Amino acid sequence: MQQITPSKTQGPPAQAATPEARPGSAAPRASNYGYSEAGASWKKKALKSFKASSSSPQWDIDHNNDTLRQRARMLYMAAPVATSAIKTNRTNVIGCGLKLNSRIDAERLGMSQEAAKEWQKKTEAEFKIWAEKKKCLRRYRSK
Repeated sequence: MQQITPSKTQGPPAQAATPEARPGSAAPRASNYGYSEAGASWKKKALKSFKASSSSPQWDIDHNNDTLRQRARMLYMAAPVATSAIKTNRTNVIGCGLKLNSRIDAERLGMSQEAAKEWQKKTEAEFKIWAEKKKCLRRYRSK
């Protein structure tokens, strides 16, 4: 039997499909190809009973919001890995509350340290005025 190597645009070869179908489906499923032995596997013990169905994201969020929030709070309080993940995002993600901390190279610019500090202070004040304008808030902040 000749082995077929799929190209990037073709998808899995026809020989990769097995006669057994996914539960609840008449279509054959791929075997030993791509995700079929990973997240899309129906053979792995952890995934055998994992039958995902989805609706709109809004529906999913609205109907499961309370449960997800309660579980997230519990994980934050009781699971160090979850706590660490949240704290890492909180520390490293830029969002609302971004504050300019101007630091210029006074020596390279031929300025005295006092003049550099004054320039930095003035620049930060001007940035703050600009950032608090309604036009800036509409354009650059998330909704």
